[in-house]
Amino acid sequence: MKNKGKIKIQKMIQKVLKDFLKYEIALDEIEVVEPKKDEHGDYTTNIALRLAKILKKSPMDLASNLVENIKNKYALFEKVEFVHPGFINFFFKPQVLCEFLDFEEEEAKVNKKNLKDLFEESSLKEMIQEHDLKDIESVQYTHSRTYSIIKIFKDEGIRIQDLQKENLNIEMNQLEKSLMKKMMKYPNIIEKAVVSKKIDGLVAYMFELNELFYRFHEKILFRKLDKPKLYVTLKIVEHVRNVMKNILELFSIEAPEKM
Repeated sequence: MKNKGKIKIQKMIQKVLKDFLKYEIALDEIEVVEPKKDEHGDYTTNIALRLAKILKKSPMDLASNLVENIKNKYALFEKVEFVHPGFINFFFKPQVLCEFLDFEEEEAKVNKKNLKDLFEESSLKEMIQEHDLKDIESVQYTHSRTYSIIKIFKDEGIRIQDLQKENLNIEMNQLEKSLMKKMMKYPNIIEKAVVSKKIDGLVAYMFELNELFYRFHEKILFRKLDKPKLYVTLKIVEHVRNVMKNILELFSIEAPEKM
């Protein structure tokens, strides 16, 4: 289970290098990371710095070539830029980030299978001792609240898949992007828990996501959103619900629809 945004960028770079520069490279040799500073985009890569000598170009010239070809070939970004000494920064469009959030049921099944032994060793009792029960109830409330929001609009005939057909050329604030990127990390959090055989990171992730959702939710006036913005907002809410439900079920905790 990998970060979909990272994989998408790796595949684009791989294809551009092959098609336009006649250079073949394996995906795992293309380093794509989430930058520490928001102004550096959703993801960044140092590929131009790494390949400059091999391709006999300066890092900045190679970065410029890659950016030009990516812009011409793909329409997934609000902005793609190259900066000194040769880094390339990617800023995804909001609707593209939304598509990366889709949580597949098969992933949930794989999560439970891979973590079965781990959760037998790390009991719910230990988790409650480390975190107040009130905090767990807060996560349960988040699930019930997100479920209610989706149900209210669905009962009114407003479905996310219908809103998706609208023009999604919208702006997204940094809190919204932070919440989306946080959810995109979920597969990696699961993978780390399996490899390390520790649940601490998963527990911390659950509470961090919960806090981000509260900050996001308190600023939203759903009835004042136009359809494109409503689609993106409901998509975020839906994915928070899916992730929280999956985590709670991993811990054998109820994910209530009402509280």
